[in-house]
Amino acid sequence: MSLALALPDMRRLGWEIPVLLALLLLIVGLPALHQLDLGLAGLFHDSATNAWLMPRDGGLAHALLYTGARRLLGIGGGIAVLLLTVTAWRQGWTERHSRAAVALLVLGLTPLIANALKQMTGVSCPSQDILLGGDRLGVTIWERFYGLAPFEPQLRCWPAGHAAGGFGLFGLVLLMGRRRWLAYAPGMLAGWTMGLY
Repeated sequence: MSLALALPDMRRLGWEIPVLLALLLLIVGLPALHQLDLGLAGLFHDSATNAWLMPRDGGLAHALLYTGARRLLGIGGGIAVLLLTVTAWRQGWTERHSRAAVALLVLGLTPLIANALKQMTGVSCPSQDILLGGDRLGVTIWERFYGLAPFEPQLRCWPAGHAAGGFGLFGLVLLMGRRRWLAYAPGMLAGWTMGLY
């Protein structure tokens, strides 16, 4: 059995990578999107009672959309690694195994990189903003880029690590053939669902 690495042909990804990178730069590059983030968070906050409609402290929503989703992605990724190892051992390493390995790397590295970055960005969460019952003025990524706000190590909300885990499912596109655009649906669904929570 040969364990020579058969790398997938990344040229077959076509238009997706440049378009997704451009969208990412647009999202990061527009300071006005912080207001969108606050607006979306405001939909889940009752300003009259200063309470969140889906509280973080326990509850079914927290178990499903935060803790459960992260565990499901982790357990699913672990099972996929085991299956990849067993099938590669039995059948020999093929391009399909390489594609699965890269997809699993995308799934695993996306939240790891996001969590490493959030330790350095010093950006506040919407829940910390005075507008949403927090105890401070919000700090945006642009305020940190231009040194308009000091670094505060307790502010670790950008990029969102749990949402990044959901978007890590974009790696599934490497496993698809002709209709690979369908593989973006699980990543979009998981990323936005986990991110909105």
